[in-house]
Amino acid sequence: MFGRRLALLFTTWAGVLVTLILTVDHWTNHVLPCGSNLNGCDRVAHDAWARIDGVPVALFGLVAHLALGSLAIAALVRPTTIRTPLYNLGVFMAVACVFVSTAFMFRSTLVVHALCNWCLASGLLFCASCVLIVATSLGAEHQEAVASGPGLAVFIPGAAVLVGVSYLAFGSEPNNPRGVDKEAVASLTLPLPEGKAVRDAISLGGARHEEGPPTSPYGVMMFGDFTCPANHASFSAVRELCQSKGARFIFREFPLPAHEDAPQYARLAEMAPTDQLFWKLADRFMSEYPDDPVKLASEVFSIPESRLNERLGDPKDISASRFNADEALDHRLKLNETPTFILFRPSAKPRVSTYEQVMAILQRI
Repeated sequence: MFGRRLALLFTTWAGVLVTLILTVDHWTNHVLPCGSNLNGCDRVAHDAWARIDGVPVALFGLVAHLALGSLAIAALVRPTTIRTPLYNLGVFMAVACVFVSTAFMFRSTLVVHALCNWCLASGLLFCASCVLIVATSLGAEHQEAVASGPGLAVFIPGAAVLVGVSYLAFGSEPNNPRGVDKEAVASLTLPLPEGKAVRDAISLGGARHEEGPPTSPYGVMMFGDFTCPANHASFSAVRELCQSKGARFIFREFPLPAHEDAPQYARLAEMAPTDQLFWKLADRFMSEYPDDPVKLASEVFSIPESRLNERLGDPKDISASRFNADEALDHRLKLNETPTFILFRPSAKPRVSTYEQVMAILQRI
């Protein structure tokens, strides 16, 4: 019995340490090392369900581990604690934590498509604590006391309620503004390649198409394709949220090879005489997807169609050099789907991020 109580003390306070690290990470926006899971920790940490009304879920886990750790200390110092109804309540809480942790693991696997090693460690420690606290409570000398306590009396209906709530909370997708095709916009959150040229090209400030407060430490760089429906849906949503939150928004060309018309749309946008006209045409391209992009560009720029067609045929036109520069950056970053976002935030390196992560972080500013 003493060995079980000692093991329970270790698992509960190890859980306190893990969830404390997770909680601090949520509030500081630092990126945790995630071992073999690449940056699954960062993806899970910025999932839409990682916070409840602005409070990190990790904080609830920290409170639960602290409560179980306190019971473990009490059981080690005063073994008679095991006979009390309070300890029986601890049994129920440990089982409940296992159900909730399992629900989060299901969501991470099936919805976020990533696993956080720290969250997994917390869940496993909850499982170990659950086994130990139940084993300690159901020791031969205490079976009768526990059987008559409230813990087992509420276990079955409580477990059923937890399963039902977990299914309702995590079995459905979070709100999907503007009907964004998540399969089309999802990408792994990966570190960017090293190199001064890459750092300079993706740094905040001085980008060719950048809007927002120049001093804001938050920003989103979108690599987009004017002919891709997934871009149409996410462009306005991310840009409008950046504007409302005072974050910077940067656009770079990333036409997919499969979209034959995409280079023409990109070249026309890069012909904009001013940045204001670029954003005006980009808005029209993303919202209308016109059959005749040259005609629309002519209308927006007040430049004759013949002149725009002439420039499209000139490989030395400035629009061609701008387009080629963005395409070279796309290849250097090894981007393979559009839209792709690079997220900038304080105390963290820029990272390739999903649409959901970008929206979740911006909403927390």
